[in-house]
Amino acid sequence: MSRIGLFLLYGSLLLKNSSALTCFNCPGIRHPRFCEYVKDCLDGQVCGLERQVESNGAVIFSLGCLSQNTCNTNPSTIDGRQKCFHCCSTDLCNIDGCGEPGLSMVNDKVCYSCLGLLDPNACRSVSFCAESELCYLEEKTHFGEKFYQSGCREKHICESQLISFPIIGRRDLVLKRSTTHMTCCGQSLCNNDGFGFKKTTTPLSKLSTSNGLSTLDTTTNLPDVCVINRPCYNGGTCQSLNDSFRCNCAAGYLGKQCEYSDGKDTSFMVIFQEGNSGLPAMPKMLVASENTTRLSIRYFNENKIQTITMDKSNTEYNLSKSVLPSDGIHMAGVELHSDKGINVYGFSLGTDFSEGYSSMPTRFASIKYIIPTLPAFYSYKNMIALTPCYQNTVVSINLKLKSGSVAYDNKQYSNNETIRIMVNKYDTFQLSTSSDLSGTLVTSSKPVIVVSGNQCNSAIPINIRAGDCNPFIESVLPTNQLDSMFITPYISTRLNNTVRIQAVNSTNLTIKTGNKTISKTLNTRDFFDFYYNTISFISSSEDILVTSYPHGLSELKGDPFMMTIPGVNQYLYEYDFVVPTGFDSFISITVQSDATDGLFLDGNSSRSQSSVFSISEGMNNFSTFSLPISAGLHRIEHKKKVRFGLWIYGNGVPFDGYGYLAGMAYKAYN
Repeated sequence: MSRIGLFLLYGSLLLKNSSALTCFNCPGIRHPRFCEYVKDCLDGQVCGLERQVESNGAVIFSLGCLSQNTCNTNPSTIDGRQKCFHCCSTDLCNIDGCGEPGLSMVNDKVCYSCLGLLDPNACRSVSFCAESELCYLEEKTHFGEKFYQSGCREKHICESQLISFPIIGRRDLVLKRSTTHMTCCGQSLCNNDGFGFKKTTTPLSKLSTSNGLSTLDTTTNLPDVCVINRPCYNGGTCQSLNDSFRCNCAAGYLGKQCEYSDGKDTSFMVIFQEGNSGLPAMPKMLVASENTTRLSIRYFNENKIQTITMDKSNTEYNLSKSVLPSDGIHMAGVELHSDKGINVYGFSLGTDFSEGYSSMPTRFASIKYIIPTLPAFYSYKNMIALTPCYQNTVVSINLKLKSGSVAYDNKQYSNNETIRIMVNKYDTFQLSTSSDLSGTLVTSSKPVIVVSGNQCNSAIPINIRAGDCNPFIESVLPTNQLDSMFITPYISTRLNNTVRIQAVNSTNLTIKTGNKTISKTLNTRDFFDFYYNTISFISSSEDILVTSYPHGLSELKGDPFMMTIPGVNQYLYEYDFVVPTGFDSFISITVQSDATDGLFLDGNSSRSQSSVFSISEGMNNFSTFSLPISAGLHRIEHKKKVRFGLWIYGNGVPFDGYGYLAGMAYKAYN
């Protein structure tokens, strides 16, 4: 990969227009050359390097993605204690600058380097390879499950394992064994895209031998990136741009390679958890669609299909209470199919409680989940419920219990023990216990849908609680749909919020709330709780699950609720969403600080009339604010196609409260 050095924006130099770059990403390190992590930036961001001098004279660098506006408004001098910003607009260009020599990208390839991943695209750590090495990605199979490892490998090892048949399509160098499939490639960051390389790969004919080692022939023009790599997913069309490309995405997809879906879909499985027997609940579904939609509904416990029509004036549908399960396996839930792409929310409404969640489309169901909960109030239950998408699905639940045990099928299971069951499509399995289940791992032989929460929860210690006990429920995101950078949104009227960060694998965390920054290491399947009021910033070295629990209001004016926080890479630039009737409701918006203008709600500018709260951490600058919202169907979009996060929440009279994610971008590597 040819090196294009960093250049200064201070003065008359300008960055070229860049989109969705891959940049080194390390906050607070001593030298840029020590950075071994990368990230994919948001559209319109550039790679940046920030130099700061601490009060004790120590020099600290932060590498990551940066808005062009930040580059234009910050000085580049490195004299004295003034900050230095360097910005550039090519992949991996932010490893030198601000007085640092960095590394030569002529001889050093930067390769993704991870072990034991179920999704090769999830790798965000890198290694610097020697001139005699290539990047490699290896797919292995163990006990029927595929996993991936990547890094640097000597060229002669790649070449010695070449098969004799022609290289076809997206493969470059291929190793064929009974349980192994390996590809090698000669460009930086070419080895994470599931055998469909992201950068320009060198075809076999371009490899030559010198002194017994293969070297890349850099004198021959490389083939067309679009033809060789086919980098655009999900029907996106590719446009070649010298040695790069641009993907024009099909409707419903976004991202540099059209690798994200907007979440509007035609198939859903909506399940609930057991309700409170003393407080009868009305289960509902809310349907968001700009157009009149025909829905077919199949109750799990009935062998018949109901057909209904929903439109802008008809967004809520009451379900039978048969969808509420109890412990064990029961036919409890509904399967939905629509003739148009829609967003669906599950909602439960009782006499003095309420809660909802954003339903994940069936096609994004997966085989691995980690459970987020908070301890339930008094003797109420903590619960997991799941339903398979296919027949004969084997499910394993490896328990993470703070105390006590779980009873199932006349047997007691303790911490770190595994419950194994066989579940069929249209069955819902519920498991409950009085112990906190956070960190419990659910794996399955085929994709399943999972929800978790509590029968009743006050979110904070009883002796300081406000509001009443309220049921919690959220759709759990599978581990292949998680992210590594988050902004917690401002929740109007709720200045007390608990956030739980749930690790899947061991990870390093950086958390900033106000002027306080926390650095912490979480071990595999551990969690960490912290409090915030208006906005906070979270970053991690590995993908994590983040859940917010806004506390109840005083004088019983609103109950607590549970709400998923997606990562900033999972924001959309437009949403169709539904607000339930009977509440004093709000939406919360989180967006890059230089893009708070440009939001239009139902066709009108939605510039905030209330407080805007902002946070900066290194080169990340985000703002959040809330707006009151009426019941019914709404549409919000950013005219400049800037992606933003959106949440819906509200307070009831005298007790209720609810909150759920409006929608998110799902990883869709098809």
